[in-house]
Amino acid sequence: MESEAHPSTQGSRTSRPGAMESSLRRRAPGVVLALGALGLTVAAGLAGVMLGDASGPYAILGRNVNGADGHVDAYLACALGPGRRFRSNAELEEALAAEVQGGGAAFATQLVSRCNGELAELSRTLGALIPPEDLAAATEALVASARALHAAARDYAEALGAEPEASPSPRALSRAWYEYRHALAGLNDSLRDRLSPDTPHAAPRSGLE
Repeated sequence: MESEAHPSTQGSRTSRPGAMESSLRRRAPGVVLALGALGLTVAAGLAGVMLGDASGPYAILGRNVNGADGHVDAYLACALGPGRRFRSNAELEEALAAEVQGGGAAFATQLVSRCNGELAELSRTLGALIPPEDLAAATEALVASARALHAAARDYAEALGAEPEASPSPRALSRAWYEYRHALAGLNDSLRDRLSPDTPHAAPRSGLE
């Protein structure tokens, strides 16, 4: 799978990446985990991995990983509308809670029938990657976070469908989303180190507000 540019949430679904390339084969509750504090955004990470040998294993891994991230954009567009961007897990929680106010049962049906498949595809796609040996651990961390995100989304939709009037908390889902973004940024950092070692990283912060 290749994707030359980071997908955007400009519709209910994003364009699918192409054929897979040869490389394929908890903080305390209530704490706001701010994505801005990660230093690198996904877009910046993708720009970094485009540097260097475009046909080498690191560049290929970067294109595949960041292309697969379009499934997360598609999930958010499906669930909350196109063009939504969230700077923290708290913002995502608020958006999900607001959506439930429009009808929890209908929202649960939408998540199950239309949206959650995007995260299932994300897990399958990332799980098929064979990264360079020195990035196997970072890639596996990303795969694990993607699977946890899918599980959290599935659990949230099931809980909401079972008790729509109870408005189950979306906190586990928003935290899983944050952990996935954190893992993706970390892998992009590692790819940048190998492809463009002289490019400085943004100063790291705690990720807490």
